[in-house]
Amino acid sequence: MLAKIKIHLQNDIKSDVILEHAEDSGSSIFIAASRVPNSSETACVLKHIRRLITVAGVVPIKSTPVTSTSYLKVIDVPMIPAEPKVWQSAQRSAFTNALSISPVGKELSIAIKHAVRFMWTSAHSDTCVAWVDIHDSVAGTSARSYIGK
Repeated sequence: MLAKIKIHLQNDIKSDVILEHAEDSGSSIFIAASRVPNSSETACVLKHIRRLITVAGVVPIKSTPVTSTSYLKVIDVPMIPAEPKVWQSAQRSAFTNALSISPVGKELSIAIKHAVRFMWTSAHSDTCVAWVDIHDSVAGTSARSYIGK
């Protein structure tokens, strides 16, 4: 199957990506490639996989883009006065509310991958640092778009 798809990649879209191997994982197919394929290469592979593998009554095969996790360090986040045992949850709630008010924050809140973590910068400080993990492209494009906003 991979040999046929490799030929189509080379002939149809003149791609230099090399499909190294494929693994069936129950309801998924994982294909290792020599590099991250672009959207046209992914569409070509998906088109030929759908043509080669057809199962009646099953949802059509779809692709999910390759993603990675990037983190953003948000500085000077105002501290919420709370007891030490509940400080993280109170701080997280206030941070989430602040994101929902801001236009950039609304956009960022969609990309958040894990719970936001906070670090107290000093025992005498009234601000802290928020560490925000986001879903990102392999190249880190999303994280770079938030820098300076």
